[in-house]
Amino acid sequence: MRLVILLAACLVCQAQDWAVVKQLPPEKQVIVVLKKERHTGRVQSVTDDLLVVVENKKVITIAKPDIRRVGIRSGSARGKNAAIGAAIGFGIGFAAGVFTPGDLERSTTGPIVGGIGGLIGAGIGAAIPGYSTIYKAK
Repeated sequence: MRLVILLAACLVCQAQDWAVVKQLPPEKQVIVVLKKERHTGRVQSVTDDLLVVVENKKVITIAKPDIRRVGIRSGSARGKNAAIGAAIGFGIGFAAGVFTPGDLERSTTGPIVGGIGGLIGAGIGAAIPGYSTIYKAK
């Protein structure tokens, strides 16, 4: 319960406090963004100076000064990503349907192609995992 309250407070203010990262339980799925790379895996341990993550059965030890951002997996973002993807897909599909020459009336092809684009966009958006930032380097 304490971790949930801590994470909720952090998500609201985008905290830069390493204490939040230290509270992560083992096996919690995280994304760690460094200067030129990123690692997605599960937390093995966290100390004052290090974050140890297991990525594809490989143990990766990352020094705190090298970390730009740490995010935790957030299932709630999938719905939002799907909605955004559907809106973008519908918009592109609708425009393509309206402005593509053909035998059908433009008022018919726009919504049809837009609907197909919306379904494709929703699928792509839902497939993108959501991560909420819990630590950002100063």
